[in-house]
Amino acid sequence: MNETKKGQPLTLSTIQVEGFKSLRDRTSVELGALTILAGANSSGKSSLIQPVLLLKQTYDQPYDPGPLWLGGPNVIFSDVEQLFWSTPEQQKAAFTVAIASVSWGVEITFAANGGAAEAHPISIVQCVWDDVRINIKHIRCTPDIAFSSRADGSEVAMINKVIRHRATLIPIDEEEEHKVPGPWNDLPLLMRHLIHDSTEKRHLTTETQRAQRKNQYIY
Repeated sequence: MNETKKGQPLTLSTIQVEGFKSLRDRTSVELGALTILAGANSSGKSSLIQPVLLLKQTYDQPYDPGPLWLGGPNVIFSDVEQLFWSTPEQQKAAFTVAIASVSWGVEITFAANGGAAEAHPISIVQCVWDDVRINIKHIRCTPDIAFSSRADGSEVAMINKVIRHRATLIPIDEEEEHKVPGPWNDLPLLMRHLIHDSTEKRHLTTETQRAQRKNQYIY
């Protein structure tokens, strides 16, 4: 079992999803040593699990694929619009996935980018690490235009520089240009070990993927 530096196990204890596929409203499940999801077809079982699989495969890629990698191997979406809850009359503009371990939690909100000129079809518009809320002010390719506030709405906690690290937003030391200590350092390890694949399959390199390697998208 993987552990944090404090010796606490890196396991998921809670998953919450809102606005993703069939889940219009926030839906939460507490995870135990063995958790079984049961329900009728189209009741939301896959909609609860797939956002976590999207996070995992984004961190599993050998390069930075952008805020979310939609091309497998765990789950594949051909169009970003497939991610959002919708009816013939309306559609959610964003979806949120929140996960928690025994020692920390993170909530990430994703929205579709408008227009073909955008670098990536989806972006992170908000990230909440425990009690620090990080909001993107300008989505277009810049690493440091962001601000933060306390999640309870109290006084702004000054984080001078925020970068996107794959599927999350994290603060960095503006002078040293490195990540500051925090729970965000545990998330990649947790995601990469969430599902063990003994075959260690790797994607074939395509022209699209080679182009993406040249663009380490930062919003």
